[in-house]
Amino acid sequence: MSMRLGAGRKKQAQSILAHSFTMLVVFSALLTFIFLLTKKYLLLWFGASAATFVYADTYLTIYTAGTFFALMAIGLNYFITCQGFPGVGMTTVLIGAVTNMILDPVFIFVLHMDVAGAAIATVLSQLVSALWVLYFLCSKRATLRLTFRDMKLTGHIVRPMCALGLSPFTFRVNESIVVIVLNWLLIRYGGDQSNLHIASMALLTSISQVFFL
Repeated sequence: MSMRLGAGRKKQAQSILAHSFTMLVVFSALLTFIFLLTKKYLLLWFGASAATFVYADTYLTIYTAGTFFALMAIGLNYFITCQGFPGVGMTTVLIGAVTNMILDPVFIFVLHMDVAGAAIATVLSQLVSALWVLYFLCSKRATLRLTFRDMKLTGHIVRPMCALGLSPFTFRVNESIVVIVLNWLLIRYGGDQSNLHIASMALLTSISQVFFL
């Protein structure tokens, strides 16, 4: 969309935004179905043990139900930034983060919902971010507004979009493979403390992502 805007092809840029919304809806439905169908195998691949599986299963089930909100908040936020509103894009991230930090202790400690509470807080924070993104893209403030026209997918638009997305997609897949292998090594050689090692690595990964962003 940035390239089309730079070339002065505003109508094509508008169509790309509409196509992206449609593709995010389709992928969110597919991913929700696939994750719920294969969550047991995914959790085992990523290092869940007999002691942690119940908690991981509860969290992943609830989190997967919010896949649509997560993809909308993350996927459409790029279209805010590339229109020249980086501050609004950062607001999307901050809204979700602050909402999550407020809701987490409420659901976990006040309502005693434990892991399920943490998952619900995450999904609700993503819902708030998604609503903010959709509100902005549908408002008059946006350079290109999200409309419900041109949402029928066409190959000449989808193909270059997927080609551009192939590189970050491959990066994420490789990153996931590294995590799977590392967790398996921690399970095999971590002894009685393997769950602690995996939890520590998860924390370190989260911290590294914050610095990366």
